[in-house]
Amino acid sequence: MLSEPASPPPPRKDRTAGMSIEQAYLDAGKTVIIGVDEAGYGAWAGPVAAAAVCLPWDDTEALREALKGVKDSKQMTPRQRDNAYKNQIPQTALAHGIGHATPDEINAHGLAWALGKAFERAYMECAERLGEIEPQVLLIDGKSTWKSCPFTDEVHVQRVPDGDNLSLTIAAASVLAKVWRDRKLAELGEQYPAYGFERHKGYGTKAHQEALRSDGVIDGVHRRTYKPIAKLLASQV
Repeated sequence: MLSEPASPPPPRKDRTAGMSIEQAYLDAGKTVIIGVDEAGYGAWAGPVAAAAVCLPWDDTEALREALKGVKDSKQMTPRQRDNAYKNQIPQTALAHGIGHATPDEINAHGLAWALGKAFERAYMECAERLGEIEPQVLLIDGKSTWKSCPFTDEVHVQRVPDGDNLSLTIAAASVLAKVWRDRKLAELGEQYPAYGFERHKGYGTKAHQEALRSDGVIDGVHRRTYKPIAKLLASQV
């Protein structure tokens, strides 16, 4: 049974995400590695998003150069994330996929189910784009609550604490998930200008709370089962 490689110390914040996690699998002959990460887990509105990325490992130096500066998406500037989303990652990856679950799905089935569905959709899209290449390893950011994933019998699964810093594959997925979701919230901001979704991305900021009190909860946008939203709805009955 393949043992899980130990997590190395996190890289400096100005550096590209680490590759030691992947290198341990490469040394064991496992070269088809998919990394997944999510965005929007704690938001009060909008979808929860996930992304999956499979990188080429035939030339690690060239890969590091191609993805220079890609790390935990929260540590990158919007301009850096946008470039990685549009250019670096899609031009470099063997395959990638983005999945999401809607606020209605979150309301109907709960956040854990919805997050799992977003991960599954992203993973399946990435795996399908690989064609006949079979995934061998799945790296999941350690903060994830995803409790199940497809093909666990065939794929070695490892949760990596601080994975979006320690694993370049997970870091790339974190960028795709965040930028995709941020763009969806910007679209909601144009549709509902009073709420400022383009600024707070659906999280429970003071401005968002004030907009909720003055303009109410939006069906299909807000997560009605979240305690702050549910409390507001109850107070309006």
